[in-house]
Amino acid sequence: MPPPLSDDPQPPPRTHARTHARARQISFLPILVLAARLCPEGVEATLFATLMSILNAGSFVGSFAGAGLTKAFGVTSTNFDNLFPLVAVCVASTLLPAPFLGLIPADLERERESERGGSGGAAAPADGAAAAADGGGGDEEEQHGKES
Repeated sequence: MPPPLSDDPQPPPRTHARTHARARQISFLPILVLAARLCPEGVEATLFATLMSILNAGSFVGSFAGAGLTKAFGVTSTNFDNLFPLVAVCVASTLLPAPFLGLIPADLERERESERGGSGGAAAPADGAAAAADGGGGDEEEQHGKES
């Protein structure tokens, strides 16, 4: 016999924790993609481990900072008088990394091409494929010149 259905619309707490963990992982993907584009060849694993360490340290520091701010503002389970200022400070603190956004290169692909010597690894096969489609590229003009 199946268990009785609950009238409680809230999913169990375990589901909330799993959903929150998945959302954090998905939100970290753009950082990983950016790091992979900026990372020099051969140090990808080291960079990933460093990023994970920074993420874990940031989470640890953020938890303690949030607890400290909550205590400093006097917000408790029964006193919500300073809740709005506390939330405002917490939201404003998310903007602290904004000045560092200028350190991210504007055009990652162009920078990577210049590091490779300006040839652009992906451009060479496309040019070769276009020449093959033309039937030999520049040789065609020479052939027409010989015929006349």
